[in-house]
Amino acid sequence: MKIFIFLIFIGSITISHGLWWPILSEDEAVHNCTDDQFPCKNNQCINKVWVCDNYEDCPEGEDEKDCTREVCPVKWFNCDNGRCIDPDFNCDGVDQCSDGSDEQSCSDQDLKTCVHSSFKCAKDDACIPSDFVCDGSEDCLDGSDEKNCGVTKCERDQFLCVNTTLCIARYQVCDDVPDCADGSDENRIMCHNMTRCESKPGYFMCTNSEKCLDVRKVCDDKIDCLDESDEPKNCSSICKELKCEQGCAPVKGKVTCVCMTGYQLNPDNKTCNDIDECNVENEWGKKCSQNCSNSKGSYSCNCIEGYDLEPDYHTCKAKGEEPILFYSTRTSITRLNLRSRDTSLFRSDLSGVSGIATDSKSKTVFWSSNYDKKVYKSRVEGRVLYRKLTVISVGLVSPVGLGYDWIGENLYIIDTGRSEIIVCKPDGDSCTVILSNLTSPTSIVVDSHNRNLYFTETGSKVRINKSWLDGRNNEPFVTVKLGRPTCLVVDYTVNRLYWADTIWNRIERIDLDGKNRHIVLAHEVHNPSLLVIFEDTMMWSDSLKHTVMSGNKFMSRDIKHLVRSVPATTAAAILHTSLQTQGRLGNSCLLEKCSHMCLLSNTQKGYSCACPQGYQLMEDQRTCERKVSTKILLVAQKSDILQFSLDYIGSEPFTTLSTDDEGDLFSLGYDPISHHVIHSTLNKYDEPVICQTALESNRARHDHDVIASGDIKKVASLAVDWVARNVFWVDSEKKTLEVARLDRKVRAVLLTSTQLHEPRALALHPQQGTLFISDWGEVVCINKCDMDGKNCYHLITRNLGNPNSLTVDENTGRLYWTDARLGEIVSVTVDGEKRITHTVSTEEPLSLTIADNIIYWSDWKTDSIHTLNLTSKEKKLLHRGQGSLRGLTLVYDMKIKPVKNQCSTDNGGCSHICLAKHSQQKTCRCPKELKLDDDGKTCVKDGYTCKEGETKCRMTSSCLKPEQNCDDKVDCPNKIDELNCAAKCSGDQFRCTDGKCIPPRWMCDGSLDCINGTDEVTTNCVPTECNNRQFRCTEYMCILKALVCDHYKDCPGGEDEKNCMAKCPRDDFQCTDGSCIDKDEECDGSKDCQDGSDENMCNANDCLIKNGDCSHKCETLKGKVVCYCRADYELSSDNKTCLAKGVRPYLLVANDKGIHRVSTNGQTGQTDLLISTTIPAIHVDIISKTGDIIWSTFQHSSSRSSIHATAGNQSHVLLDVNGYIGGLAVDWISRTVYYTNYFNTTGDIGCCNIDKIVCSTLSTQKNWAPTSIAVYPSKGKLYWIDNNEQLVSSWMDGSNRKTLTSSQIYGPVGLSIDYVKDRIYWVDSFFSWIKSVDLNGDHKATISGKLFKKPSSLDVFESHAYITDSLGISKIVLITEDHIRMTSMSNVMGVKIVHPIKQSPGPEPCRTAVCQFMCISTPAGAQCLCPDNYSLNRTTGDCFDSSGIKYMNTASQRSQKSSVVVHHDMLPVPDNKTCILNCMNGGYCQQNDLLQKCVCLSGYNGTLCELNLLEKPDNTSSIPGSSTGKTASKSKLWILGVVLGAVLIICFVSGLAYYLRSKNKDLTLVSMIKYRNPNLGKCEEVEELVSEISFNNPGFQDCDDVTNDQETGDWWQTLMQTSSRASVDSAFASRHSSLTNSNSSNDSR
Repeated sequence: MKIFIFLIFIGSITISHGLWWPILSEDEAVHNCTDDQFPCKNNQCINKVWVCDNYEDCPEGEDEKDCTREVCPVKWFNCDNGRCIDPDFNCDGVDQCSDGSDEQSCSDQDLKTCVHSSFKCAKDDACIPSDFVCDGSEDCLDGSDEKNCGVTKCERDQFLCVNTTLCIARYQVCDDVPDCADGSDENRIMCHNMTRCESKPGYFMCTNSEKCLDVRKVCDDKIDCLDESDEPKNCSSICKELKCEQGCAPVKGKVTCVCMTGYQLNPDNKTCNDIDECNVENEWGKKCSQNCSNSKGSYSCNCIEGYDLEPDYHTCKAKGEEPILFYSTRTSITRLNLRSRDTSLFRSDLSGVSGIATDSKSKTVFWSSNYDKKVYKSRVEGRVLYRKLTVISVGLVSPVGLGYDWIGENLYIIDTGRSEIIVCKPDGDSCTVILSNLTSPTSIVVDSHNRNLYFTETGSKVRINKSWLDGRNNEPFVTVKLGRPTCLVVDYTVNRLYWADTIWNRIERIDLDGKNRHIVLAHEVHNPSLLVIFEDTMMWSDSLKHTVMSGNKFMSRDIKHLVRSVPATTAAAILHTSLQTQGRLGNSCLLEKCSHMCLLSNTQKGYSCACPQGYQLMEDQRTCERKVSTKILLVAQKSDILQFSLDYIGSEPFTTLSTDDEGDLFSLGYDPISHHVIHSTLNKYDEPVICQTALESNRARHDHDVIASGDIKKVASLAVDWVARNVFWVDSEKKTLEVARLDRKVRAVLLTSTQLHEPRALALHPQQGTLFISDWGEVVCINKCDMDGKNCYHLITRNLGNPNSLTVDENTGRLYWTDARLGEIVSVTVDGEKRITHTVSTEEPLSLTIADNIIYWSDWKTDSIHTLNLTSKEKKLLHRGQGSLRGLTLVYDMKIKPVKNQCSTDNGGCSHICLAKHSQQKTCRCPKELKLDDDGKTCVKDGYTCKEGETKCRMTSSCLKPEQNCDDKVDCPNKIDELNCAAKCSGDQFRCTDGKCIPPRWMCDGSLDCINGTDEVTTNCVPTECNNRQFRCTEYMCILKALVCDHYKDCPGGEDEKNCMAKCPRDDFQCTDGSCIDKDEECDGSKDCQDGSDENMCNANDCLIKNGDCSHKCETLKGKVVCYCRADYELSSDNKTCLAKGVRPYLLVANDKGIHRVSTNGQTGQTDLLISTTIPAIHVDIISKTGDIIWSTFQHSSSRSSIHATAGNQSHVLLDVNGYIGGLAVDWISRTVYYTNYFNTTGDIGCCNIDKIVCSTLSTQKNWAPTSIAVYPSKGKLYWIDNNEQLVSSWMDGSNRKTLTSSQIYGPVGLSIDYVKDRIYWVDSFFSWIKSVDLNGDHKATISGKLFKKPSSLDVFESHAYITDSLGISKIVLITEDHIRMTSMSNVMGVKIVHPIKQSPGPEPCRTAVCQFMCISTPAGAQCLCPDNYSLNRTTGDCFDSSGIKYMNTASQRSQKSSVVVHHDMLPVPDNKTCILNCMNGGYCQQNDLLQKCVCLSGYNGTLCELNLLEKPDNTSSIPGSSTGKTASKSKLWILGVVLGAVLIICFVSGLAYYLRSKNKDLTLVSMIKYRNPNLGKCEEVEELVSEISFNNPGFQDCDDVTNDQETGDWWQTLMQTSSRASVDSAFASRHSSLTNSNSSNDSR
């Protein structure tokens, strides 16, 4: 019975636990968070990167629980949230921890009221230096520093200022500098009778300042001062005993050794040592405002260029004219003369002023407006008001700050709307973007002297960045303890950067080398919006007081109101020549010839050439050329063509392409092949002509070439067929459709007035071979025809007004038109279906074009140009204000795609004009004076006669004389003069019917030697007998047996090469000399056979030879090679090389110093150290999407290798093993790193999940050494090379292994995959060759040979291979095999080229797979993996050991090859080399040169071994972001609890029933017993279930036999101790009686 009761107790607990667990569990809320989010308890989802960042983002702070805490440096303060702060911040009155823990439990004596000071003002808590207290000057706003000072008694060596409490040193009296507030220390009468004692080293001043004595007259037993201060009591005798080096004097009532000025006593208090006045610890003691030079006993100050030393010998004053401060509000700019304090409005006609910069050389002020989205400038010359000029009017979105490089003469603009930094010439002629993808950039400053740029980012990561002036070498400069930094200022007089912080309300500064950061001013700063510095004064705005303040930049003293009652300021700058000197480096751009822009830089050359938007640098790194991706909108306006570059940033919205046309331009077209603009105009005789003008030209005016002239009335529209090289136009007066060749002055009429009524607009569709033409006749319609004018029909007839302009979008297959009468833009498919009216606000649309889903159109009535984005529906006004706008067209070379039709090659065989038709047909057309010949291709003259006997040759429009017929010489191209000639051949020759004579051996030889082929007609052949030296080909032909099986088909049917024994392998080519080469080396442009026979039968003009030198796709167009690129790539300037769109790629390189970033753009070889390590880094890879860098190291002393993962500033170890990791590669889709390892005689291939930090071995083998490895994630394939010198592929789980190639491989290293061409590359270290094969191991090719010295790694991207060897890093152009040495970095190993599109997305089967340990992707789908020595249950995805025990350790760990758990952060080793980690649970601290870690005992994990895995097998890792797994495991346990509890209760009830039934089969159960207490008259009625009523028990008769103080728990003991049924009954009754008695007692009380 006891067991049953115990079971019900346990069951209830289990059920309650199961039912309440979902409610009480901290991880069981229902969430809909994505994989990159963290679920809070309140169902809120936060970004996973916010987890364990020391800030509680969830309301209950669960995102900061179970986090691996940072180990603080020695003596630093450890906040409760895990942050580490400097000990000086503890108890300083400011919450530096963000959780207040640094300000808790602070006693009054511990509370640091002010940092770097000792006095706190009473009212505003401002901090001032202690020597400011009771100095006679009120430094606190409330004057509390000068209160309660009492009667001041100065020391004997001090001077008391009159009417104040300030005591100053004696040497400050009469030094020409007033130190007392009332100037009493410089009283003329007093100073007249005194000498400047302090300027004479070794002198003593009497206390009453009456005279200055030589220190040798002090304590010499002779009184020289009237107050006898030079001869205190026993002075001389004491001095003799002291044996002072320089002198002896009474100081503060005590005789002691003294030193002359500029010296200080040594610790022995006798000898003297020179004071270094230039080396002071704080700004308050600074002696010189700029440069300081120390000397024995003294020092001297000097100034930099542009400054003079003041008479005080320590202050520098700027030379030249009066400095002018320009400060702005949103609507005006004010000028303030800083010396005279004269103030005047500079400009008041402004809006949205956001930034100011000045150029002292040209006396110009620049300002930006984020309202107008423009940059302006104006001259400053006295009081003259110069007109405002627009510098940048196009391309800006939200300019917020300006900086000016006065040496390189470039204007820098920070645009927060574009998230970019832009550089422009001061006139706005050229602009370029140097930095992009910034996060909320706000402030910028230029350091021209050091050629650096500083700017702020205030997005998710607040920081101050530093880069060169050309945008290179961009890196964080200040990243910690920043609120919202703004108003950057470089003070190059002291080489410091100043900034204001609007969150912390303070001004800070730091040295330009990144050292000595200090707070300059706090508590006096309120949301500053401007900060400037001139000489020793800094000026800032105070938004709270609406003032501009000034103060000393060193000591934060002399704070004054410079300007009062100022509206909200936005920016400021000072104009003065001293602020813009030339500096030591000078201007490297003066002698350089950049075609467009020159930017100063810290490269070896000292400069970089740059190109405007839409242009790119050519190989000479100086000249700019237009990118194929550039969009230029051409608009006809009068006699000019306006060019609107749609990516343009600059002063004017367009440039003018001036032509030599006399009349107005009407319609425009563009030929992307010749880069000419095709247009209609009027010549000098006012006659319409069609011309072409070169788009790019160095001439001021562009000459045109006439394509068609004469018999043209009015060109209403024209269109260019660039494939067939034709131009079509509609003549609205003649009512014709005509065509002309672009390169030949031939034309033809296609449609006439009988077919057209009022033709207006025209559009072509070359791919389909059709054209569209609108007609405004009686029935307004849009017709569709073949390009030859045939097969016309009405495509659109309904809902048309005046279709004014037509264009075809070949990408979407839609026809667009403008309707001038209806004011609409409409589109249909090219078959006239799915009509859409596009909503635009236009009055009279005239001309339109489309590209990339954006419509561009001009409006005739409003003289404006508009755009409509069909995706976002965004409408923009591109330009307004230019009158007489007519036709427009778009120059967008990237839009042009290869078109194959019957006219695309060799003009379709037509002699004059080829016109494409639908269904891949064509028509040849002739000019009106010619007639198409019978061949349907040739145009010939007709209508002439020949003399009798002459033969008419229509192809040449000539007559052939009789003697030219049958003379065995073809005189007419169609050979008509040699047809049907009589036989007259000599000897045994055969006479062809065309008159040609051939030898008899040519008869029936399979080759047509007669023009009409009569030599191969068997009726003319005679059977031939072959001799013993001959081989019979056919019945009529014999050849020499020596020609049999010579790899040439000499017989017409190739009988001589059949059934031959091949001398070379099947896939090889046999040279004429019998040698064999790879088949792919035939016709590759390189003679691989010694006799060159592999290149003899090749056509050098097609795409078969090296793919036409094209990077991607190659096609022949009219006998010329045309290259095309795949998606996400664009053609470079050579029209062959395909370059990835977007940012240029860079290299990650591993060497013995760490991981470097190496630039590939512009000046190649620029390196930045990203990760520093003392252990050599060997291999490197990256996940481009997240920026995780995966790299390996190898320590020779211990023969151990490690794989590390670095994300941002955090690193951790994925794997730490014995042996050498020969290669690694990252699957960026599943975030898995694959590696090869070799130790002793065993080789391994394994993989590790980067996020879970778990590893598994895929393959292991004795006497095997896999080296380089590569992955193809989207195909689920793995490739590697081993010591057997063979290339092997497998699935990513190591299965389905296949040897791809094992021949001609010698010492292969550096395996790499070109994911565009699907080819595998490697380097043969023995021969220094680059080799490649396709993914099946076929089509082997040698790219380059013998160029490298001990190559170690390779990667391929675009058309380049990047190789590391003992000499550094090289770049190889794969097509031309050009070799470029990028940098001579030493000890380089791994290399990886980085670009976003290189790692394209692919299938992710692991997203839905359920795997307990690890999941990878294979061609068959997701595959679960287990730790080593565990087997997989493929049904559940769980792992089990050999005993069938399920793998339970879900905490992060690496492969089971080592018992060490390697989930820990990489920690820097302290300088003292002491292992400082406090490991728990028996773990011990281990360190090497790179990191420290805790080595944990089995069953424990965590950075400090704090996690007990045996107690909490269901807990997941404490890795940030792992809460999802923990939630999933807990979410199932409550079900288990409910089921288990229910089973226990059922067992209990069944058992209890069985027990009672077996004991008392004849008993009845009653459900109510009434007890009566005679003392109360009545007892409570209680409903109980009992087996019997026994009235023999007194307990049933009385209700008071249980005492009132009896505890309610005793009745259970009574029940459990009873053994008889009566006792049980009694116990129940006693319990009831106890309860009743207790209640009655309570009631009575």
